[in-house]
Amino acid sequence: MPVTHLFDHQIDQLVADITRLDQAGGSDSAALLRIRSTVSRELLESDSMVVTTAALGRLKSESASQRLLGIVSYCAEHFIVGSQVLSVVAFPISIRMLSLNQKQIFIRIGERGALKDLAQKIGEAVSASKVTIDTRLYQGQSLFGMKAKDIRSFLIQLADGKIYPQSGPPEFQISAEVDGPWRLAYFLGVEVMEAPRYPQLNDWPIQMRSRGWLDDAGAAIECADEILFNTEVQTEAQSHGAFYLSRALEVGTRANRALQIIETLKCLGVDGFGLNIYLTSSALGMQVRTLMVCPLLVLENKWNLQKDESVWDFQCEVERHALDLMPEFEPQTLQRIEPEEYERLALKHKAPLFRIINKAS
Repeated sequence: MPVTHLFDHQIDQLVADITRLDQAGGSDSAALLRIRSTVSRELLESDSMVVTTAALGRLKSESASQRLLGIVSYCAEHFIVGSQVLSVVAFPISIRMLSLNQKQIFIRIGERGALKDLAQKIGEAVSASKVTIDTRLYQGQSLFGMKAKDIRSFLIQLADGKIYPQSGPPEFQISAEVDGPWRLAYFLGVEVMEAPRYPQLNDWPIQMRSRGWLDDAGAAIECADEILFNTEVQTEAQSHGAFYLSRALEVGTRANRALQIIETLKCLGVDGFGLNIYLTSSALGMQVRTLMVCPLLVLENKWNLQKDESVWDFQCEVERHALDLMPEFEPQTLQRIEPEEYERLALKHKAPLFRIINKAS
């Protein structure tokens, strides 16, 4: 069969399978298996994913398109290796290191014992054959760009017991600073399931069951060799859970931003009386600028919006944190304004750009 005919046949088959699966409400297991096989093969062998991309363009149903995109996301973090399913698990954690004497202190590896305990508890919660966690820290930005074949190789090595697997992203180093901002980092791990068990870590019952022991990830930072007995640095770590990779990136970014918003409000040092907060959208609607004005201080910040998040969603989050922190805060003093009006107010108050925060991390 000519290459072009084979290519068209693969596209037609994928379109037919995803349409059949969608019409069956996702219950056609044979179609699902064929789709996952096609998508997984393309993820591992081709950066362009030409068959999947072409099929996506030919689908006439929005629900079918969304179903195919969901399968692509699934296959990018769950890999069939022999009789097992290897899934990439990520642990978002916010870390703040305050340098007490301006010495250069940094952390890049968590305490192995705490992470081993955490892995054992997760394995028991999801009935996995094995869960292993790499002790190195990673930055979210590098995790976004990982290729499927590199993730798969990394997971296989980690499942086989290699302490520091190759082919993964570069490790991330967090340094102590004088002002100690919250920094977002991740631990990575592998969950090994016997096929055809369904990965369930993201499921609500498992998440509820795991709340009591996820602080172990924070303990892995606070008990690290560089930190535990070091009197020259003050370290805090807040764990945001354990999820498969894509969900972990979303949860971590949002949770770390919440800590940054709270810290910014605390910087104002007021109870909310006399505080005015103005916000406006920028950068094609993907960022929000805030101007916080109180009698003694003016702060301006830029914040990244998350996927499917509106400016109104962000405004409600700021309002919620302000009400929690400031007993005298009045919600009507939080206003969304047009960019031109925002620039006029910023100029009027001569607001310095206090900090560019919540970059992709």
